[in-house]
Amino acid sequence: MLDPKPRLPRDFRLNNGDVIPAIGVGCWMGKQGEGDHVISMVKTALVLGYRHIDTVSDEASVGQGIRESGVPRSELYITTKLASEDHWDPMSALETSLAKLGLDYVDLYLMHWPMALRADGSAVQPNETPTYIETWHAMQEVLKTGKTRAIGVSNLSQRLLSDLLAHPKTTIVPAVNQVEAHPCLPQHELRKFCRDKGILLGVQRGTAVVPKSVREERLIQNSSVIELSQDDMQLLDRLHLKQGMHRSVCGFHSLESGGSCFGWTYEQLGWGFCSGGIMRQ
Repeated sequence: MLDPKPRLPRDFRLNNGDVIPAIGVGCWMGKQGEGDHVISMVKTALVLGYRHIDTVSDEASVGQGIRESGVPRSELYITTKLASEDHWDPMSALETSLAKLGLDYVDLYLMHWPMALRADGSAVQPNETPTYIETWHAMQEVLKTGKTRAIGVSNLSQRLLSDLLAHPKTTIVPAVNQVEAHPCLPQHELRKFCRDKGILLGVQRGTAVVPKSVREERLIQNSSVIELSQDDMQLLDRLHLKQGMHRSVCGFHSLESGGSCFGWTYEQLGWGFCSGGIMRQ
């Protein structure tokens, strides 16, 4: 049963005091990368009223879409990400992103994954440099330049976040942890941990979302914020308890080493999955 009178927040306040829209549009469309489809999607989304644009690896097209839309930069919230190949120099990576976007700053700069990747695609292991904690400390220095208003992380488990926050050189708590979250993978424990630490898990659950679509009708549907009844929420919260339903639905999982992502095992990532991205019982 749907509540006909939505009362959910349209935005959230981050731990740095900035406000982030509750719903944004994700622009990375997988292997398609840059192109006219991204430019068109960005322009359509902005015409429809979206003001949060989340980008990675398609920043030139996103920047062109923003310019052609005519929407003032002051009305927009722009998120981009530090690629794993750039963990050695987050500052240079952000400057490259800004040049592609045609912007002086972004609102949020996320570490996309905890592992660094070498030029040959192999992963730097957790005990090798740069560690994700070292990369975060470099991002803290980037924040001082004003070229990003906030910094955050993505795909970090509770264990990795705990280690990051406990490090004596960590002076800034991530503003956001952007992760996979849906009825099959509700992330209840991680959500509570992040809330207690002042980290937004990035609407009813108190999270920001960035759905993706190049189709105008889907962009319109995705922009709707509807509050579900308590019964409906309880039903969704228990869906993952059904046999085989507690799992990731993303395509980045590998069967290597009993289950891994981009060269790190589930154990190294702090994830409770078994092979295939299925949560252990």
